[in-house]
Amino acid sequence: PVSLLSNAVQKIGQGNLETRVAESSRVAELDILAHGINQMTAKLQQESANLQYLVDERTTQAIQAQHAAEAAQRESERANTAKSRFLAAASHDLRQPIHAQGLFLDVLSRTELTAYQRELLSSARAASEASSEMLNTLLDFSRIEAGVVKPQIRPFLLQPLINKIENEFAPQADEK
Repeated sequence: PVSLLSNAVQKIGQGNLETRVAESSRVAELDILAHGINQMTAKLQQESANLQYLVDERTTQAIQAQHAAEAAQRESERANTAKSRFLAAASHDLRQPIHAQGLFLDVLSRTELTAYQRELLSSARAASEASSEMLNTLLDFSRIEAGVVKPQIRPFLLQPLINKIENEFAPQADEK
C-alpha cells in the first residue's frame, strides 16, 4: 500500500492530476493518507482548470486589445494620409493667389508713389514674400512627410535669415 501511495504521489508530481488512490487498504492511517492525497489532487485539478480558464480569458483579451490597437493604427495612418493630401492640395491652391498678389505688387511698384506709399508697398511685398515662403515651407513639409523629398542637413549662413526676420517684424517692433 505504501508503494501504491508513493507511485500515485510521483504521478501527481509529474502533472497527472487524474490520478487517484484507492482508500481500501485495511490500514486506517493509510486510508486517511490516501483520502488526503485524493482531496489534494482534486483541489489541484480544480485550481489548474481555474488557472487555465484565466489564461484563456486573458489571452482572448490580449488578442482583442491587439486587434483594437491595430485598427487604431490603421485609422491613424489613414488620417495622417488625409492630412498630408489636404496640406498638399491647400498649399497648391494657395500658391496661385499669393503669386498673383506678388504680380500686382510688382505692377504697383512701377507707378508713381509717394515715399509713404513706397514704404507701405515695401511692407506689403515683405508680407507677400513671407506668405510665399511659408507656403513653400508647407509644401516642402508635406513632400518630406510623403517621403518624396529627403532632408539634407548642412550648414548655412544664419545672418541672411536673421536679416529677413528683422525686416519682416521691424514694423511691429517699431510700434512697440
